[in-house]
Amino acid sequence: MKPLSWSRLCSLGLSGIVAVLMSGYSFAQSQTVDSADKNSTLRYNIRSPFDLPGVASSPIAFPGVLEWTVDGRRVVVYPSIPGNSVDVGHSHPGLHVGPNQIHVQGPLFGYADVNVGIVYSVSGGEPGTGSSRITEKVDIRNKSSQPVNLGSINGLGWLPNPTDPHNAGLEVPDISGLTLTGATIAFTQGKGLDTAAASLLTDPPFAPLTIYPAAAISGFNSFRVPAVVLESGATLTILTELNVSKTPPIVVPPIEFIEGESFSSTRGATIEGAYLASLDNGDWVAYDQVNFGASATVFETLVAVDPQFANQRLEIRLDSPTGAKIGEMVMQSTGSFSTFQTQRATLTQPIAGVHKVYLVAVGTYGVGNIDRFRFIPG
Repeated sequence: MKPLSWSRLCSLGLSGIVAVLMSGYSFAQSQTVDSADKNSTLRYNIRSPFDLPGVASSPIAFPGVLEWTVDGRRVVVYPSIPGNSVDVGHSHPGLHVGPNQIHVQGPLFGYADVNVGIVYSVSGGEPGTGSSRITEKVDIRNKSSQPVNLGSINGLGWLPNPTDPHNAGLEVPDISGLTLTGATIAFTQGKGLDTAAASLLTDPPFAPLTIYPAAAISGFNSFRVPAVVLESGATLTILTELNVSKTPPIVVPPIEFIEGESFSSTRGATIEGAYLASLDNGDWVAYDQVNFGASATVFETLVAVDPQFANQRLEIRLDSPTGAKIGEMVMQSTGSFSTFQTQRATLTQPIAGVHKVYLVAVGTYGVGNIDRFRFIPG
């Protein structure tokens, strides 16, 4: 993409430069600032326009992306808006902030009397845990004598939209396999007062306060205030906390087998040892409170079938021996009535919830012996 000229930058004003910062214009990296704690590092990138003829380094510097690395996993995080429009005068780790913090300071681009101060903190977890936390505190103070239109504000960690021309070229953060949570709150406090108005205030002078609706973060930050006008003497504060952890794997509990001999009622069937036997044509067994889960599509059973009696059928019905038939299984030979093998049949439709199940023998004699069965997703 074509670089942006210095004269063009100067003509944009705050709202224009915010759009530029979101649009993917080419910027040259001039500096990075790093902070670390335990299993985590936070890198603050500062970028400057590079198309200034004869100028070795740009006279302005804008925040780029934050690179949050946790146990070697890199996550791109976008600074809050308009906190990403500061003309960075200085940035550093440590010194007068904590050893795990980065301090950023400078005027808001285009406004010499609007000061911005930002502190980023990284609080890592123990190595290998995949857990970490970063925070951003932005203070924007209007020291001029006029209101300043800051435009819309977004919280730290917003998601760029690749279809939005203002977001063209921005890297979409990869948080697959991670759980990202947090919150953002923003408020303005104070405004300019003339001498007469100030004299009416009690001691101490409590400054006017506006608190914007907070946003809980799940994945990406949805916090956005459409338009903020910062009065003379007022300060906008944006506070964001982001927490990351490894998404725990989804553990699907095993589908428990139902023992064939555990029937609640029967016609014709008997129990031999630890399995169901003597199933002849028209015989049935009933099982109460069978849980099909969210959506079972397969009947699986451990059966024994003598070759002479193979290819008879076992019907699966609900609520009664003549109730709705949800499937049937052709009983394949397993070699003998004492050799058990797993066989499956697909149900006619997905079944969910808890039902009374009937297994009905269809054929002549010796349809098969049943050790156990269950219903599972396909």
